[in-house]
Amino acid sequence: MEPGKRLLIVDDNSVFVETIVSMIDQNEFEVHRAYGAAEALEVAEHARPSIVFLDIVMPDGDGYDVCTGLRRLFIHSPIQIILMSATRDLERLQKVLEAGADDY
Repeated sequence: MEPGKRLLIVDDNSVFVETIVSMIDQNEFEVHRAYGAAEALEVAEHARPSIVFLDIVMPDGDGYDVCTGLRRLFIHSPIQIILMSATRDLERLQKVLEAGADDY
């Protein structure tokens, strides 16, 4: 599968992850899942996604740490990081955008 067609969905809520997966054309995209901050970087290193849907608030870490880690891991590769969160904490959102997220 071509590099632009790999997605990584990161969220500690498996129902939310699977809901997103059900909306994606599995014939068009290769989808990878990570169920928390700790697992996200490990899966990303192997999957080499071009797009990451990333939750901000997770029990084992936050989107800031994951986003920073992804930017370090893929320093020479283009990767789009899109934040997902139910939080309305604009300060937290701004912090993650400053860490290198592309959109929310």
